[in-house]
Amino acid sequence: MSKMEQAVQQLHQIREEASEDSWIHRIYPTFKLLLTVFYIGMVTQIPMEKGEILFSMAIYLVFLFVAGGISLKLCVSRLWIALPFVAFMGLYPLFAERDVLLYFGRFPVTTGMMQFLILFLKGIYTVLAVYLLVVTTTVEKMCTSLAKCHVPSAILTIVLLIYRYLGLLLEEAERMQQAYQLRAPGQRGIARNTWGSFVGLLLLRAFERAERINESMRLRGFQGEFIYWEQIKLSWTDWLFFVTMCGMMVLLRWIPVFRLAGQMAESMIN
Repeated sequence: MSKMEQAVQQLHQIREEASEDSWIHRIYPTFKLLLTVFYIGMVTQIPMEKGEILFSMAIYLVFLFVAGGISLKLCVSRLWIALPFVAFMGLYPLFAERDVLLYFGRFPVTTGMMQFLILFLKGIYTVLAVYLLVVTTTVEKMCTSLAKCHVPSAILTIVLLIYRYLGLLLEEAERMQQAYQLRAPGQRGIARNTWGSFVGLLLLRAFERAERINESMRLRGFQGEFIYWEQIKLSWTDWLFFVTMCGMMVLLRWIPVFRLAGQMAESMIN
């Protein structure tokens, strides 16, 4: 299977996962969006000297993975490409801060290493929080939530059109790649001297496909913006989930759970 086919398949899988019917998927989408923003804000504001709290903040992510039945293996296979960008954020303190904090045997652990680890974990937690929101909420519900938060409808229309057209663009690129491989059997990939014409042809085909889609939408009454007709009911379980998760985040943010658990275990042993 080519990389283009894998990208199309993964996009369809994410859409199917977001349309599942677990109780996490049925939670009020605006609450899930607010929880994600709140969690990212809490994680990014943790100071360097309290880096141990980051391990406690992972409990929220683990809870969503388990409650939503989300595959950690699929998550890693999809997000591994983001790891170099996340690691890049912590490269400067890794080489700039050389003060030794402690030793593991003969191996010194510097302040730069600790800062690199903390920044890396913050980036990973942020990416995972957004991923969990995407795989548990459809883009239509997401746009409905943003509309209720008074986000301009023009922005929501652009987001929804890009998301829906992305699959069509990838499928078009896949067809062109298959046609190229049929005309150049035994050749791995696309030759460099044809990259320009390949991208140009893909752009022309994309414009043509977009024009046909726009005409068909106009014939069906599209006037420039989507009408979010989906009525999502707000129940007491949604409020309970929202308040509980907010309380748990605040608790994990200010209380070193693992340190207290270790102290309790040590006192029980002694």
